[in-house]
This record gives sequence, structure tokens and C-alpha cells, in this order.
Amino acid sequence: MEITKLTIRQFLFLKINCDITLVHKHGDMKLNQSAFLFVDTSKGGFMPWYNGDYPPSYKNQPPKLRQKAVEIANEILKESSDEGIAIATGLKKAREYFKEHPEEANEGENQED
Repeated sequence: MEITKLTIRQFLFLKINCDITLVHKHGDMKLNQSAFLFVDTSKGGFMPWYNGDYPPSYKNQPPKLRQKAVEIANEILKESSDEGIAIATGLKKAREYFKEHPEEANEGENQED
């Protein structure tokens, strides 16, 4: 058995390769099987994006929108460990927020965060 370990942020990805022999009356069959295991190693409260860090898909967003989207995505990750959903929902909800609060979107518009 061979185990490959990869850690990204608070997530641990394991790929497990093993050889399996199936015994059958017409002959044995050897198989090589792989299994993948995804583990969220955080114990709650881990914020994957902080201090100006953000998902690559947020790169071209205005700084205020990006900051709000990161804030929302981090909150979603506290409830769910699906980073893809958190990223998409964070951006969607941030856009909705600034649509409802346009005065906040324009505050400090020339400042880079």
C-alpha cells in the first residue's frame, strides 16, 4: 500500500494506492485500486483567507467587493467545508450587499486594500 499526502491550507488530501487480489474459481485477478480521502483538519475558526489573501477568482474584483466577498466566504466555510461554494456564494452575496448599500461601495474608492 502506498499513501500520498498533500496538505493545502487546512485540508489534507490522501491518495491511497493498494494492490488487491480477487480470488475466483476461474483464476485470481490482481487489481491496483486507488482511493481518495479528503479531510478538513481545521477545528473550527480557521479563516482560509486573511491579511489581503483571497481566492484567485477574486483577483479582478474591486477591493471593497473583494474584501466583503472574502468576509462572507470565510463565514460560509465555518458552516460548510466546500470551498468552491463558499467562493461563489461570497462573491454573489457581496455583489447583492453593495447593490443594496451603494454608498458603502463608493467610500474610499481610491484606496487599495
